[in-house]
Amino acid sequence: MNPPTRFQAVSTLSFLLLALLAGCDESSHPLAEDPPDDLQVAFAPFHSPVKDPVTVMSRNLYHGGDIGPVLAVGFSDLALLTETAAAVWSEIQANDFNERVVALVDEIEEAMPDIIGLQELALFDVSALNFGTMEYDDVHSVDFQKILEEELESRGLPYSFIAVQENTVVKVPVSGFPTPDRYVPTELVQLTLRDGVLVRSGMQIDGVSQGNYQASKVVGIGPGDVPIEMFRGWIRVDATIGSVPHHFVNTHMEIQAFSDVQADQTEELLAEIAADLDGVTVLMGDFNSDAAASEGDRSWTPTYGQIRAAGFSDAWAMANPGKSSAGLTCCNDSDLRNTKLGLNERIDFIFLRAPGLKGPQGHFPGAMAVEIIGDDAHGKTTPSGLWPSDHAGLVANLWWAPGQVMRAK
Repeated sequence: MNPPTRFQAVSTLSFLLLALLAGCDESSHPLAEDPPDDLQVAFAPFHSPVKDPVTVMSRNLYHGGDIGPVLAVGFSDLALLTETAAAVWSEIQANDFNERVVALVDEIEEAMPDIIGLQELALFDVSALNFGTMEYDDVHSVDFQKILEEELESRGLPYSFIAVQENTVVKVPVSGFPTPDRYVPTELVQLTLRDGVLVRSGMQIDGVSQGNYQASKVVGIGPGDVPIEMFRGWIRVDATIGSVPHHFVNTHMEIQAFSDVQADQTEELLAEIAADLDGVTVLMGDFNSDAAASEGDRSWTPTYGQIRAAGFSDAWAMANPGKSSAGLTCCNDSDLRNTKLGLNERIDFIFLRAPGLKGPQGHFPGAMAVEIIGDDAHGKTTPSGLWPSDHAGLVANLWWAPGQVMRAK
């Protein structure tokens, strides 16, 4: 599948788009009972020769700011927009990823996953107006990928990025001054939203593919302004583990407010990216579809049901049956300083599909343990006391029973 041709618009009013990238809403809603999972866990015999599990982690890193206040300003007032955007940029800087990465890598070091799917692997590029040339010169960057790599390397942890997928790119003014004719922005911040996959060294990789979904959302900023296209992406890593093909797909779906686009992206995922694969297929990421909600709730979208109907099982629900009030992954306060955990939606998932698992009487061919990470106050950062992200993450340990997972579809 080839990604669409990208039209990256740069507009001083394009900060509106950032409001659509948050991927979660902190408003509460009643929790529904967990839907029954089609598959039951069948534990492998203790004499299994497979000693080590396949360990998978999914983690939304949070780009760092609440974009909502920008929506409250008049977009024809560039000065007010810049002032509001500057406050959001201040929040992003206060939610210092250099501090948060320590807690996030603590999670990696404790779990030591074989593969990690990351969402909101942000890159911020700051530029300033050169009054001599009246052009914007690069000043500095905040690159979540680089910061994460440096923290992993400093601890000697055996991980490297096997793929990074670029999605939406927007640029916004964060300082400026008025003139008799117009408002002149003097500092711009460009946000590039990306997804990434980290793999543990020694993993046998057979191939990597990636791209943007064809389904995207075009946002019109206002009369006379160029519309901006929101892109979402995916990465698929094919690997051989214990002679069995494995396919790991990391993704971040469109937000709940644009559920029609999200549903189209899900159809692409199921019909093209994860279709007709042998061995074991694992989907992981922020799907923005609340399994703890009921149809009609603001946070509900059909994506969760679409994926389940395609034969994928919800790893958390399988390993933690009946825990409707647990497994929540979104969202803490935007400043990450809430005292109590603020999660009220279950939108981050690890989904599994393996051969021979059909119908309501099917069994998972092995043993499974799935836990939520990043939801313990003991994991807050030092010295600021931040939650590592506005999301919690998931770690799944999968032990395959001998002879139960075959190459056949």
